[in-house]
Amino acid sequence: MVASLNINVRNARCQAGEWKGDNMDVQTVEFANLPNLDTVEFIQRVNACRLAAEGGWYAWQGKVNNHWIRVKAYKTWLQIAECDGLKNSFPMDISVGKFKECLQQLAK
Repeated sequence: MVASLNINVRNARCQAGEWKGDNMDVQTVEFANLPNLDTVEFIQRVNACRLAAEGGWYAWQGKVNNHWIRVKAYKTWLQIAECDGLKNSFPMDISVGKFKECLQQLAK
């Protein structure tokens, strides 16, 4: 069993904890029951997860602009960033400003 800490940041679906491969021991969220966020709110929530993780791994999944988005990240590195199952890649060790630009690109 992988230890995990669920963090509720303004109803964000954010998890931080230990990772095993590409998966974290978290519960699946029903897509239909999630609020549909706009791009600005999505960026705010993922950034809140980053801050709450205190420099470690974190994950976020939810509905943004009617698309399913899933993120697994370490600090500002978006290791896994998916939109409707399509994987995207982003650079490592980027500034917070560039991190937010990458999230905006992902939500388009």
